[in-house]
Amino acid sequence: MRAPRWAATLLMATCFLRSEALAKPPAIISGPLRCGINGYMWPHSADAGPTATVVGTIEMVPDGHGKFISGHMTQHAADDTHMGGSNVCIFDLQSGTYTQHSDGTTTNTIIWKLRPGSDSHCGAIVTDSKNLGFSEGARDFHGFKNTSTSYILEDGRVAWVGASPQGVGIGVCQPATK
Repeated sequence: MRAPRWAATLLMATCFLRSEALAKPPAIISGPLRCGINGYMWPHSADAGPTATVVGTIEMVPDGHGKFISGHMTQHAADDTHMGGSNVCIFDLQSGTYTQHSDGTTTNTIIWKLRPGSDSHCGAIVTDSKNLGFSEGARDFHGFKNTSTSYILEDGRVAWVGASPQGVGIGVCQPATK
């Protein structure tokens, strides 16, 4: 039995529209975002797993045109020099840009600066000191650059991953609610 001509046309149109929708990446999210942070130090050997070192949040605002216009990041970083083992480090956004690619991924480049009043041990993290018991001196630390790649998930959340010589970070962002 042969399908009517209109059914074949409808099927072709549906396939075309579906492939067109998949080829067009989702729009960049603009407006306030709240993101989770999970940081891991590189494994010490090929047979070891990564060491969890940081958990926290990022709150920032992308403008929908390639810039992050405001934001801050709070990290709870592992530290064996404290009872309970955690430094609370707060960073402010100095600048940030993002570029969306045709495959739907986004490249992010963000510069953070340690906020005065953060735990005194946070300076060791910013300056890459080997001694996390670093005694804080001047608080005038330079900003540090963080690069990552984002992926828009099917449910509209934004997943991201970044890597550095210290380790890897992953997280998920969603629109912030007031």
